[in-house]
Amino acid sequence: MKKTYNFLKVKLCFRTYWKQWVAFIIFLLVIILGSEYADYTTKRVLEYEREKAIERLELTKEKDSLENISN
Repeated sequence: MKKTYNFLKVKLCFRTYWKQWVAFIIFLLVIILGSEYADYTTKRVLEYEREKAIERLELTKEKDSLENISN
């Protein structure tokens, strides 16, 4: 256990490079949150387009039914 601790202490140097580690973690969080936000907005856009397509379909059906009634 002591060997592992010493290896990590030397290789990762938390005391010396803590600012770089904080920056790295923040960078990872930004990337993860950015991808989640992109997925969320894509889902919202697709949902909106689906609702519009359903509305257009209903209007077309009403128009067709009115044309059939008038003929």
